[in-house]
Amino acid sequence: MQCVSPLPLSLIPHRSLFIGEVAMVNCPSCSKPMAPGFLGSESFIGGSKWFLERTRLAMGGEEVGKPDTWGMVYIPGHRCRECKMLVLQY
Repeated sequence: MQCVSPLPLSLIPHRSLFIGEVAMVNCPSCSKPMAPGFLGSESFIGGSKWFLERTRLAMGGEEVGKPDTWGMVYIPGHRCRECKMLVLQY
């Protein structure tokens, strides 16, 4: 069976369940299944960035995603609705 997931197989915990063709990742906090999806952000200028701390005007930071033609950045990952936990792969 082929796994289709936003995260590479090496990052999927051993507790994962396979439902059809989609890998279901369990939350690292509560162990409940996480839903695959994408974190979307708008940024025509510099894409999505990772900051170690908040800055004025979002200056600096490390780019983790380039914007597409419409200024959107989509970062694949999984979300736990219970814990509000995101696991992202960029």
